[in-house]
Amino acid sequence: MATPKKTQRRTDPAVQTPVSSNSFFPPLNSGVNNFFSAPPVIQRQAATQTATAPAGNALSGPLTASEWRSVEVWSSCGFVGIDPLTNNPTRNAELMAASIFCERALFSREFDGSREDPLLCILTDVTIADPRVQTLATHVASRGPILSWEQRTIANPVLYAMERLINEYHFPVNGAAGMVGNLRAESGVIPNNIESSLPGTPMRARGSDGAVHDFTPEQIMNRGTRGVVGPEDPGVGIAQWTTEPRRSGLFQHQYCGMTQGANILFNMDAQIDYLVTELQGRFPGVYNTLINPRTSVDTASDEVVKRFEVPGAIIENRRLLPDTDPAVAAVLTARRNLSQGAFTTYRAAHP
Repeated sequence: MATPKKTQRRTDPAVQTPVSSNSFFPPLNSGVNNFFSAPPVIQRQAATQTATAPAGNALSGPLTASEWRSVEVWSSCGFVGIDPLTNNPTRNAELMAASIFCERALFSREFDGSREDPLLCILTDVTIADPRVQTLATHVASRGPILSWEQRTIANPVLYAMERLINEYHFPVNGAAGMVGNLRAESGVIPNNIESSLPGTPMRARGSDGAVHDFTPEQIMNRGTRGVVGPEDPGVGIAQWTTEPRRSGLFQHQYCGMTQGANILFNMDAQIDYLVTELQGRFPGVYNTLINPRTSVDTASDEVVKRFEVPGAIIENRRLLPDTDPAVAAVLTARRNLSQGAFTTYRAAHP
């Protein structure tokens, strides 16, 4: 499009970030985070018509089923393209609305790029300011505030983890229950739980300096690094990952194409994804047992505790003790009970 040179404007990518482009809705773990890159020099002109919702609301109308699915994916990932969700629900809804708007614009006959701001769908803040995007943002937020993982409270984490394993990873109910019962024993199914913490203060524990601290996510992630006072005990996350490289793998895990880092401590979905990734890659025998529809809840629970979690009470000199050992029998019984409880919780919600 022709634009007068006197309105030439240089943009600073460090100040304004680009809006994700098509594919705006990359599948989970696609490894794709495409976005429009702003050129070093952009000639900008004012739009020649008022940016209001067109007739029929083609660009700013209610969300379609596939767009709601995209909202779910972004909420699960904790990112919209390269932009992380923040503690501002309004901003989060606007980020999602901006990407939905730009996706619609690509295929809408009512969108005439020659009459629009040339920075629309290139710079996030410019796109969000468009009235049509603001209208879309109200639709995005119509089912409730768009919260970051750090802000969310999962009312029933056992049920949530069961549903996630069954609906997203196609676990049979018995296999999911065997896993989730063990997660409950390890962490209460609380993503930011660290070893030796107490209920209600999952990130508070004794540190490497002998004092009790409320640790930051970064201190937990970087435990053992010189100069960092981190938790004394290594266990972290829903599965209480303890040993290397499993513990560091949690923080290096890519979910939705993004390395989560310390943010994974708040992201239940990303931790469940890492859990399944570990099962498939490092523990295929356990995984195959869990996804076998003929596996009972008790068998699934035993397999997880003996082959995946392996708490100290069931080993001696790096060898598994026999099931007849009193300490092992006590652990197996306790975890079977928790797994049966997870099964009952799921069936109560899904008869």
